[in-house]
Amino acid sequence: MELALTDPRQAVQRSFYLMARTIIGKAFDPAPTPVDSVLDTAIQHLTAKGILNDRLLLQIKALRKFHHSVRNGYTPTTDEAAQFVFSSTSVREDLGDKTIEK
Repeated sequence: MELALTDPRQAVQRSFYLMARTIIGKAFDPAPTPVDSVLDTAIQHLTAKGILNDRLLLQIKALRKFHHSVRNGYTPTTDEAAQFVFSSTSVREDLGDKTIEK
């Protein structure tokens, strides 16, 4: 969360990477490198297994859209970055990521 205050773009990039890694790791063992096509496949796989519900799918879709805009040049405010970090961490927690510091 501190990174959201000092470098909002990097906070969004890092948080998205961690979320993607969690999603992919939940779908595949061993987890391949988080790239868009692998993430798409992992989301489809987890949806088919009933692991991702509608709420999580909508949340992931919104986070991907925002991440895409940041990746393509948008500079988020510190508030936007903090909200992104919070939301992506929430997705990770819902998927059982045990690496999150409390």
